[in-house]
Amino acid sequence: MPSPFPGMDPYMENPDHWRGIHLSLIVCCFESLNRSLPPGFVARIEVREVRQRFVEIVELAVPERVITAIEILSPTNKTHGDGYAEYRRKQKEYIQSATHLLEIDLLRAGTHTVAASKSEIEALFGHWDYLVCLHRAQSGLHGDTWPRTIRQVLPQVLVPLTEAHPDVRLDLQSIVSRIYEAGALERSIDYTLPPIPALRPDDATWADALLQSQGLR
Repeated sequence: MPSPFPGMDPYMENPDHWRGIHLSLIVCCFESLNRSLPPGFVARIEVREVRQRFVEIVELAVPERVITAIEILSPTNKTHGDGYAEYRRKQKEYIQSATHLLEIDLLRAGTHTVAASKSEIEALFGHWDYLVCLHRAQSGLHGDTWPRTIRQVLPQVLVPLTEAHPDVRLDLQSIVSRIYEAGALERSIDYTLPPIPALRPDDATWADALLQSQGLR
C-alpha cells in the first residue's frame, strides 16, 4: 500500500520509525546508484565517528578516489552535540576538497545543518519542509538546491561524477515510496494522530483533508 502523501510522508519522521528508515534510505541510495553508475565507478556505504553512515562514490582507478559524498541527515546531525560537530567538520572538509557533496535533509525538526544558506533559500523559494543541496567540487558554498514542502513530490536530483562523465540521477521519491511499501509502514502508522513533529497549522489542515479523503481519519 502506498503512502497517502504525494511526497515525503511526515509520519516517517517519527523517531519510532526514523532509525530504520534512515538506514533504508542509505541502502536504497547505494543500490540505486550502483545500478546507474558507469563502469569505473562504484557506490559504497561508509561509517565515520559517532556511527554516522553515509554513501561515497569512488572512482576505481588506482589509487581509488572519492568523487562524491552523499549525506542523508539524521537527528544527530541536526542537534548540537558531538554528532553535529563531527558532521560540520566533515562538511567543511568536503567543501574545501575536490569531492562533490550531496546533502539530503528529510527531517523538518532540528537545526539547519546543510551548507547552503537558509536565508538565501528562503528568499528564493519561501517556506520548505525538505531540502536537497548539491555542492560541486571546488565551488565553495555555491550549489544547486531542491526544496520541497510536504505537498510536493520529492525531486530527482543530480549526482556528479568526473568531468568526463555526465551526472547520474537519483530519484528520491521512488526511493522513499519503496521504503514505505517495503516496510509495510501503513500497518504501524496511526494516521488518526498528528505526526511527530507537528505540522504547521495550514499544512495540518491540508493533511487532515487529505487523510479524510482516503478514509484514514
